[in-house]
Amino acid sequence: MANNKLLILGIGNVALKYLEQALAPFGLEPVVMGDKRSRPGDTWATYSPARFHSVALERQAVSRYLNDHAQLREEICAVTTLFDELMPLVQALALEHGWDYPGPAAVRLSDKGTAATCAQALSPPSYPFTACNPDSLAEVLEHPGSDWVIKPACCSGGEAVGRIASGPGAVGRVRVHLARYFHINAEQWLMQPCLEGLLVSFEGFMQGGALHRMGVSRRSRIGLTEVANRFPAQGIAPEHLAQGWSGIEQLFSRGGYRDGWFHCECIVGPAGIHLIDTNAGRIGGATVLEQIALACGVLPAELLAHVLLLPLPGFCPRLSACCHDLTPTLGVWYGLAEQAVLTGIELGPHLARHTRFARDGAVVPPIGTSDYAWVGMFSGREADVLDGLRALRLHTDRGPALPAYSLD
Repeated sequence: MANNKLLILGIGNVALKYLEQALAPFGLEPVVMGDKRSRPGDTWATYSPARFHSVALERQAVSRYLNDHAQLREEICAVTTLFDELMPLVQALALEHGWDYPGPAAVRLSDKGTAATCAQALSPPSYPFTACNPDSLAEVLEHPGSDWVIKPACCSGGEAVGRIASGPGAVGRVRVHLARYFHINAEQWLMQPCLEGLLVSFEGFMQGGALHRMGVSRRSRIGLTEVANRFPAQGIAPEHLAQGWSGIEQLFSRGGYRDGWFHCECIVGPAGIHLIDTNAGRIGGATVLEQIALACGVLPAELLAHVLLLPLPGFCPRLSACCHDLTPTLGVWYGLAEQAVLTGIELGPHLARHTRFARDGAVVPPIGTSDYAWVGMFSGREADVLDGLRALRLHTDRGPALPAYSLD
């Protein structure tokens, strides 16, 4: 019995399109676990539904499924994820079954508090606290006039992120926020200052302890939803770029992270440059995979193979020669201005790549709430993406709707 299956706990719809093609040259077959019902129907045009197992991504459910499917379990050789918050689960399963996985450093750095400690000066002031003891923040929050961000210590996609104004009643507002997100079972949380400025991401990978720079992305947001991404970014001060790359290299050196991709998000503003999310162990989500591939002149499947297999022993994924002059790319991740039930999407003629995020019949929250407010996404050269958006028609239970996004 060949153990040639790679178990993937958590993967976005863009990466899923290229997954089978990415792993085939290495003799690997993907086994994906997650919520199958939430995927739009056209997902299965590019990925075999037989290789997607509808399993809740928590320890007990995954272990029970593996115990009930012993043959599948015996064919798995390694386990990984493209979601930060699932790194601890990946490690637990790998150690239980003797599988390869991205390693303990990626798991440690998936905790935002640990990453902030390793980042030192690149990180803004950070205050870890637990869900059962937000009173530990009282001294910091007692003086009015400051805005703070609270977020689970291990999460992605902006889930459960909240903003808290300091002053009387601030700890009570923290408690209300924690109660609102009780269902995500996050015990460890982090509070940091609310920073103003540009959202940028340093994209690259570590190999043998050496840092390889792919470039920097610049994001646009509406509220807490990221809605556009330009890669490579323009107009960032050279001193901020130098400080960012140097700080990231030191962060990974302190954290012992030697092999694997990263997508380090920073705010560049009046206070300088500060790291807000490390995202070690993965490439950026949404269309970042397609954009880096297009910019560098490689195939998305080739790039995805490099991302998934670089930290796993026994594989030597290589990227074909990347272009030194990166092609400018744009990704737009659109949603709805108001909450509605999505009933359909019509695509007109376009040359950009398009991926559905929301399925027909899904209740889509308004743009600005989190990255779970996306309906779909385009990527490609800017003119091609804008052509696709102009030809796009969205249908909801409220009637026709325009895609909500921003390029600012």
